Amino acid sequence: LLLSQFSADRTDQQQLVDYHATVDMIAYAPSRLSNELKLATPKWLSTAYFPEVSKQALKAIKDQQDNEDNHSMYLLCGLLLSKFCRLGHTTVVLHIMFPYMLNLDAAVKLLLAHMDDVALERLVELLLSQLVLNFRESSASTTECLHILRFYLDDVVAQRAGIRRLFTHKFLFEKVHSGAFAELVLRYIQHLNERDDGLLASTAVSICEVWSDQGFLLNASSRQSIYLWHILATLLHLISTDDVHSWKLLQPLLAGVQLRLEKPDADSKRHAMAMAERVSTVLTPNEPLKFEELEDGSLGGIGDNEETVNGPAFDATYFEPPQHVDILDVDPDDPIENFTGLQIDISTMESESAIENELTLAEDQEGEADSDDEDEFGEYDLKDDESDLMAARPPRFLRDCMDGLRDKENVERQAVALKYASTLIRQDLPDLSILCVECARLLVHLEDTGSNEEFGTQKIQALQAIAVMRPMQVGPALCIEFYSNNTSLRNRYEVLEALAKAATELSSPPDSTVETPQKETIAVAASPNRPWTEVIAERLEAKTRRWGSAVPRKSVQPVSFVNRFAPVASWWFFPFIKSIDDSSLSWKLFTHEPNLLGQLIMTLAVFIECAGPTCSFLGSMIQMLVQLISALRGHKEAFVRRALLSALSRVPLLLSATAIYESIPDLDDILTWLQRSRLEDPDNDCRKLAAGCLALFRETLSADSSKVVSL
Repeated sequence: LLLSQFSADRTDQQQLVDYHATVDMIAYAPSRLSNELKLATPKWLSTAYFPEVSKQALKAIKDQQDNEDNHSMYLLCGLLLSKFCRLGHTTVVLHIMFPYMLNLDAAVKLLLAHMDDVALERLVELLLSQLVLNFRESSASTTECLHILRFYLDDVVAQRAGIRRLFTHKFLFEKVHSGAFAELVLRYIQHLNERDDGLLASTAVSICEVWSDQGFLLNASSRQSIYLWHILATLLHLISTDDVHSWKLLQPLLAGVQLRLEKPDADSKRHAMAMAERVSTVLTPNEPLKFEELEDGSLGGIGDNEETVNGPAFDATYFEPPQHVDILDVDPDDPIENFTGLQIDISTMESESAIENELTLAEDQEGEADSDDEDEFGEYDLKDDESDLMAARPPRFLRDCMDGLRDKENVERQAVALKYASTLIRQDLPDLSILCVECARLLVHLEDTGSNEEFGTQKIQALQAIAVMRPMQVGPALCIEFYSNNTSLRNRYEVLEALAKAATELSSPPDSTVETPQKETIAVAASPNRPWTEVIAERLEAKTRRWGSAVPRKSVQPVSFVNRFAPVASWWFFPFIKSIDDSSLSWKLFTHEPNLLGQLIMTLAVFIECAGPTCSFLGSMIQMLVQLISALRGHKEAFVRRALLSALSRVPLLLSATAIYESIPDLDDILTWLQRSRLEDPDNDCRKLAAGCLALFRETLSADSSKVVSL
């Protein structure tokens, strides 16, 4: 239907512009519709719209498969599915395409050729993960996985260097997956080596260089080390002894083994011993090397660890965002009810008003630069940060900063590293994605070893910065550290404070207001059509400073912005509330730490407030928070009750009357408790909070005249 609306006499470039406009209209239709209907939690959009549109696109491709003039159909559907992948719906797209892929459908192969590189990279990574997971469950061989990859990716890899680099670099060095994933990647590189002789050799040399790199050994996490071990062990299994010698791999292999044997930790030594045994089986298969330390099986499962380490898995509740959708048992003709639990992540474009303001400011600056008035020139920034007078050299890279934080013996170096930690993190260096979780854990357990008066402030600023820069990875990791038995009470308070500040920053605009320039430029003022007395008067007025409230303020203009916390709010909220009553903890949050419990409840309320109405899981989050409030409303500590009432007051501010009825089934019970607390609570602050909360509910619920609730 869409293709029939385009004129046939238009050029290819004009049709491409029309296609892009159509794709944007389809992709952003859910967000626009939810804004028009003022839906607080449009779950049906995430569970039905994108899967149904993807299914229709594949159906259109199949219907036009026999048509010779079907290039326009492939182009439009390729642009549409690429847009969906860019918006975070790669799982939905693969969910629809995978049943066709199992049958080696040629139409899907042509469709992949019309997708852009960014979307194709995300789709290929998810495809490999699903092949490893689902084929392992179905006891299929690696040959079948390779057969699917060869059919769909050979032409794409040959034509696009970015997809080729995805296998030779990103999957091996920039990302962390399972051992089976690494084996599949290397076997596919071995297949590509048949077309491009030398590809496997160059990849093997790069792997061995990373293995023998001392910087990688010092800064890599345990998961990265295990993943590299899997890669190298698979590589030695695929190549021959002649390849090891001809490609000169023996020296870096033994150098990496020597580096790990010199490390004091047992894990590095076990890795080195296991790799030395693997190398000996390649060089001297008749007399392999054996270590007595490994005969008792104390390797820790390094050779059999096939679990993916892409992120934490949260279970025991259906409210959480999904991480995996089983796509093998789905038929492309199944009804749309099969697609559940998918998360919407709508990306937005930069505000046009902000761009116009920047252009206006640039023109003003240009006009000032053309002026011959000396007073118009700005002053040089002559402030000295006195970094050359510090006891230790400021770090320039994140790894150097982490090394300084670990140096407990050198107090000056640790203080300087902590001072510059927030600045380095906000520079968004290339290795931040790899080191963010490890750096966050290091900051959580960092203790003041000197007399640094700003230690607590700088530590919270660094934690806030890393949570803002990588919220999806750092938020769940900090939750794990919060509930860890090895975390001190003070560190738990710091985690909550840092996360609350990070959520507030993510939900706020970069600049709250943009000042509108009031004065005209000198170039305009000095127009020859105006009298010189008026020009002089305006210059004096612009440079005159007045004190007092009568001075008119500069007009400010609000700036539209994207709430960056809304897509990640559920990843922060659900892990915290899921473990709040965990019986396996050695410390009891409900009974032994009432102040920490109250602080946690207020932090959860901040998460909900910062998530805003645009969060897809806002209703589920509020429902779980209200359940927690109902369970703790009789707590004996007044501080906990004040926190509960403060958290409950956020609900009528965020939800409409209809949404409140849907999210709080026992609303009458909650309102009765508020009425009783307003009159009978022994704490004066609790009575005031209950009265204010009850007034907010009365004001919100009075808008719905269809239902009557006793207030």
